[in-house]
Amino acid sequence: MTRTGPIEEPLEEPLEERLDESVSGRSSTQLLFNSVFAPFFWGLSLATVGIWVHSMVAAIVAFQVSGSALVVGAVTVAQWLPQFLIAPLSGSLADRGDRRRQAFTGRLVCVAGSAGIAVWVLLVGADDPSTLPVLLLSAFTVGFGFAWGGPAMTSMVPALVRPEELPQAVSLYNIPGILARALGPILGAVLAVWVGSGEAFAFAAVSHLVFALALLRTPRDQRPAAEAGTDYSVRSGLRYVRGNRPVLVLLLSTAAISVASDPAMTLAPLLAAELGAGAGFAGVLSTCFGAGAMFGFVILAPLRKMLGPARMRQAGGILLAGGVLSLAVTGTPWLACAVLVLAGLGLTMAQTSYMTELYRRVPDAFRGRIMALWSMSLLGSRSIAGALNGVLAEYLSVAAALAAGSAALLYLVWLHSRLDQRS
Repeated sequence: MTRTGPIEEPLEEPLEERLDESVSGRSSTQLLFNSVFAPFFWGLSLATVGIWVHSMVAAIVAFQVSGSALVVGAVTVAQWLPQFLIAPLSGSLADRGDRRRQAFTGRLVCVAGSAGIAVWVLLVGADDPSTLPVLLLSAFTVGFGFAWGGPAMTSMVPALVRPEELPQAVSLYNIPGILARALGPILGAVLAVWVGSGEAFAFAAVSHLVFALALLRTPRDQRPAAEAGTDYSVRSGLRYVRGNRPVLVLLLSTAAISVASDPAMTLAPLLAAELGAGAGFAGVLSTCFGAGAMFGFVILAPLRKMLGPARMRQAGGILLAGGVLSLAVTGTPWLACAVLVLAGLGLTMAQTSYMTELYRRVPDAFRGRIMALWSMSLLGSRSIAGALNGVLAEYLSVAAALAAGSAALLYLVWLHSRLDQRS
C-alpha cells in the first residue's frame, strides 16, 4: 500500500490486495445459510427494517401532532445527530476493543429508545402534545445506540467470511439497508394507521432485540493483540483520511448520497399532502424509493460488468439526483412513485459502489475509525439533511429542498469523475 503522509504502514496487507474476485469461495446464497454469517445477516435485516419503521412512524406522529415539516426535520436531526457526536469515539473503540460486545451494547440502547416511546404512546397517546419531546428523546436514544455499535458492526463483516468471499459479503451487507427502504416505511405506515403507533414502535424495539441476540452467535474477535505504542486515536484516523485523498472523496460522496436521498423520508408526509394523498401515502412514496433500490441490487452484477466501477458510481449518482429533482415537477402520486423508483435504483448503484471501494482501500488497522466516518457520512449527514430539508420546505418550497440535495450530489459526482481521470 502506498504511504500517504505521516501514517505508519499497517501491519496487515490492504484489503484491496486480498479481494481477488477470480477466487469466488462460497456463493452469496450459501452465505445466507451459513452458520456464522447467516445470523448476522438476517438479524441485521430485521433490525434495519425496525430502524426505518421507527423513523417513518416518528415522522407521521410528529407531522400529525404539529403539522410542520420543520418539526419532522427536527425528529430526523435527533435520530442521526449522535453519528456526529460519538461515532468517531465508537470507531476508535472498535479498533482497540471487542467489536461484538460493542455492537451488542449498541443494539440494547436501540431497544430502550424504541421501547420507551412505545410505552409512552400506549399510555398517553400519539396525539398528545407532550408526546413530541418524548419522541425527540427516543429518536436520539435510538440514534445513540446505532452510532455506538455501528462502526463495530460494520467492521465485523470481513471476520465473518473467508477472504475470497469478501466481495459477496460486502454486497450482501448492503441488502438489509435496501430491503429496509422497501419494507420499513410502508410497514411503519401500515402499523401506525391500522394497528397503532405504539405497537409500531414496539415492533422496532423487538427487531433490535432479535439482532442483539443474533450477534451473540457470531465469533469473538480473533484479531492479534495490538503492539505497544499502537495509535488507535481518533486523530490518527483523521490523519489517515487527510493523507489519502481517494478515501476522503469516497466519504464526501457517501454524504452527498445521503443528503440527496433524505427527502424520500423526511419530506414524504409533506409530498403526500401536496399530491393530495393521505398520510399513509407517505409510506408508499418511501417504499417506491426502497423498491427501486431493491431492484438495483437484483441487476447490480450485470450492471457492474457492463459499466465498470467508475461509470457505475457516476450513473448511480446522476440517477439518484435526477429522480429526486424530478419530484418537483410531478403532478400525480403515481408519477412521483415512478421517479422515486429510478432514484432508488441510482441509490443502490452509487452507494454499493462507494462502499465496496472503501472496503478495498482501508486496512483492518483503521477499519473501525474509517467506518465510523463512513457512518457519519451516510447516516450522520441525515441530521444536516433533515434540518436543511425541513427549513427549505417550510420557508421556501419543497422544490428548493429537492434541488439543494441533488445539486450537492451532482457536484460530488463531477469531482469524483475528475479524480478517476487522474488516477
